[in-house]
Amino acid sequence: MRGQADAFAWLMLGPALAAFILPGWQLARRLALPALPLSAFLLSAAGFFALALLFQAAGAPLTRGPLLGAWLGLGLACSAWAWLGEKPARGNAASAGIDWRAWTPWMPAIALALASVTARVALDPLHGWDTSFRWDGLARAMLERGNLDFYPPRFAADFELCAWPDGMPPLVSLLNLWIYLACGASDSALTAGRTLAEVLLAAGAVFALARSLHGPKAGAPALAALAACPLFLWSGTMGQETALVAIAAASLAYFIIEYNRAGDRRLAFCAGLAGCLAALARDYTVLLAVAGAGLVLRRPGDRRAALLLYALPLLVAAAPWYARSWFLTGNPIFPVTLGIFPGNVVFDATMEAVNAYWSFSARAQALPALAATLACVALALAAGFPGLVSAGRRALPVWTLLAVATGLWAWSAGSTGGGWNYSLRVLAPAAALLAAGAGFVHALPKAARLALCLALTALAVDAARRSWLLPLEPRQPPLPYTFATWREHDAWKRELDAAKLWPALRNWAGAELVLADSSVTHTLVRRAGGRSACLFSPAAETTFDRDASLEESVARLRRAEARLLVLTTDDPVSDGWRRESLFFRTLATRPPDLILPGMAIYDLARLQRATDASAR
Repeated sequence: MRGQADAFAWLMLGPALAAFILPGWQLARRLALPALPLSAFLLSAAGFFALALLFQAAGAPLTRGPLLGAWLGLGLACSAWAWLGEKPARGNAASAGIDWRAWTPWMPAIALALASVTARVALDPLHGWDTSFRWDGLARAMLERGNLDFYPPRFAADFELCAWPDGMPPLVSLLNLWIYLACGASDSALTAGRTLAEVLLAAGAVFALARSLHGPKAGAPALAALAACPLFLWSGTMGQETALVAIAAASLAYFIIEYNRAGDRRLAFCAGLAGCLAALARDYTVLLAVAGAGLVLRRPGDRRAALLLYALPLLVAAAPWYARSWFLTGNPIFPVTLGIFPGNVVFDATMEAVNAYWSFSARAQALPALAATLACVALALAAGFPGLVSAGRRALPVWTLLAVATGLWAWSAGSTGGGWNYSLRVLAPAAALLAAGAGFVHALPKAARLALCLALTALAVDAARRSWLLPLEPRQPPLPYTFATWREHDAWKRELDAAKLWPALRNWAGAELVLADSSVTHTLVRRAGGRSACLFSPAAETTFDRDASLEESVARLRRAEARLLVLTTDDPVSDGWRRESLFFRTLATRPPDLILPGMAIYDLARLQRATDASAR
């Protein structure tokens, strides 16, 4: 498969996206589900994930002919069924006609955000720090192997494909895989269409939720509040799970509110689809689906039937994945142990070091700076709180899901290797929910409405710029970050990708492994055609054996076919977990074979000869 997209690949992108949505669209039409674009995407996402999992269970290859052929066949079958028979009536309060005149004051903010988001996904696709080696890295590994046998990674060979010991449901990666297969090229630029579509779907879910909370004119000001939030624009364009979880949270709240109002069980089913998307986008966001189940049960009536309809998508698409992970690893949420399940020894040590550095208690003196950053990137959402209060009991699903989303961020922030700045991306669903609450401003007196409109437009100007400039580096201050700094970082990324270092390491190691403590190093060596693995691999477990000497550990690494050890330097988190290892403490007394900026390289073959000679 070509690496660079040619004209044919770009021509195929539109049909690829349309073909992906086709089965869900036709099913949603046949069942007359509300919010058709949202319902269609939710059905297609759950259905495609279930199909891929079925292929994996049956031993069928996840390759172009079988997978795409089966999905297109399903789309044609759904199309035929959609045109047969009578469709149930569709309708709910939030689907009332749109008063486009009410949009006029809010359009500058919305247009600015759309232009910024479109430019970002086109010029800087998959820009998240860990996108290349996790979310998109898994898609490329599936493209290479044609299956998911190696995921979650358990054996040394698996970690040559996986840079991180993930066990999260691979929905994001499967969406990228679909695009690469359908377009016939593995160019990351092709994912821009998917990322932009997800941001627009998240905006559509916010629009529907705002109208459900505050009436038909609430959608435009809610979108303006979302457009003025750099946190959402930044995190939604990464090409990771953030936009999907935002879609899930806002859709879940919307469908539950409408179900409480109308009692139509199709809405409970749609809520289940939204909960399923949350459970498939990331592991810990399954808690949004759990909260949704409790909210569905609040409505009087036939609760059992409603709960069964809600649970149906989760049982078909999400539960089998978690059951598979449990069967393969002994842990349904691998590698997170919660003190109960087995995990990955090196991952556990790494997370302990991350927590020791980034936990709120360890860096309490930096909390005011975090609060200032949050205020800077989410000021536009302040109107969401009084908006939710004014909605009364109707807003209970929003408050509940907002609490879950915010709690997940607070729980995960201290475990994010990228630091607090980068952890803010997890708040994307909270941003979507609060933006919907801001829709109430349409009902304010004209003067107040005009003042807020001008304020949101001014913030949208800042957000269109600032969403590009939120720093990826964990200890870099966010507020003075400029385009000059961004260009430097972007140039550094390009130089890193194109550097001759990676082919040189490949040639130095030959047919043996390059072991690295950086997932970026692992990924770039592999892209240069070499063999590589991170220290999470069982091949490197000896480096964390508290009793093994340097000589013994080097001998074990050589038996595991490791030739080079590439370590990052001047990083307090890496230094933290290396201090716990006898191997690394002893290694620090030996000179590296090559020192580069931020990197030390050891030749394990030379080190073995040296340790053998000293032993004699």
